[in-house]
Amino acid sequence: MFLKDAFENAAPEIIQRFKEAIRSKPIPRKSAYKGEFSAVANASGRLAESAEVIIDDYSLKLIAFDYWQTLAYGRAPGSVPNVDSIQEWIINKNLDLNANSTALNIGFFGTTIWQKFQGANSGIFSEVVNESIIEMISDRLVFDYVNDVTQTLPSKL
Repeated sequence: MFLKDAFENAAPEIIQRFKEAIRSKPIPRKSAYKGEFSAVANASGRLAESAEVIIDDYSLKLIAFDYWQTLAYGRAPGSVPNVDSIQEWIINKNLDLNANSTALNIGFFGTTIWQKFQGANSGIFSEVVNESIIEMISDRLVFDYVNDVTQTLPSKL
């Protein structure tokens, strides 16, 4: 019970941090065309809004649309992504790109995040659950435990 309460206390902050990372944290990138650069991930806002927390008695799981992994690790070369999805991304980001060429480029070279990190973690979500969140959960656990103990102590006459 205590752990579930502590998770429920921390959940809104975790979701907020996830959304902030997508909306405002620049991700280092690399491409043959632009070289090294950084850019914020947010395009349509759907990924940020898809975030939710599932809590049971012993765990907290942050879930979102699967493509959060593409922000964290990039997309490796090898297959051409859906051109319609790329076109939608281009429109949402207000970019002057050709969707077919962009999709082929990703198929050949991977995304700019993958080119920079070669499949390693980009760090975009490193601040979502960090020491301060762990401390928040820990503090809540201690508070709830002490509160429960003090309420169950027999009173002295």
